[in-house]
This record gives sequence, C-alpha cells and structure tokens, in this order.
Amino acid sequence: MSSVKKRDFQFSGHETFTLRQNWIYKVVTFCNEALKKNKQVHFNDSHTVVSLGVGKNMVSSMKWWGYQTGFLEN
Repeated sequence: MSSVKKRDFQFSGHETFTLRQNWIYKVVTFCNEALKKNKQVHFNDSHTVVSLGVGKNMVSSMKWWGYQTGFLEN
C-alpha cells in the first residue's frame, strides 16, 4: 500500500480574495482608459485604488485575477 503525504495548505493575508463579479470588467475598463490617454497602467499607486473603488489589497487580487483569466498580459 502506498503512502500519501499529507499537505497543509494555508491561505493567509488579505490578498486571497476570490474572483468577484465585475472585477474583470473594472480591470479591463481601467486599463483601456489609461491606454486611451497614452498612459502606462500601474496597479500600485493611490490613483488605482480610487479608480477601481477598492482597497489596495483588493487591487492586487484584481490584477492577479486579470492575469489568471487571460484578460491581462505583460
């Protein structure tokens, strides 16, 4: 009989938000508006927090989900 190693998974911190309704729409709209103004897209400044209407930890999660879903790319 083979043995199976037990793994302890841990989710911690505030950046473990599940994908929420309208996040992808908000991220894509935010990026499109910045590109229309010939500006670079930054997810790490206070303007982003205000534009997206969420806290800075949620901005990080929104960015991550944007990449994971394929709507954002480097």
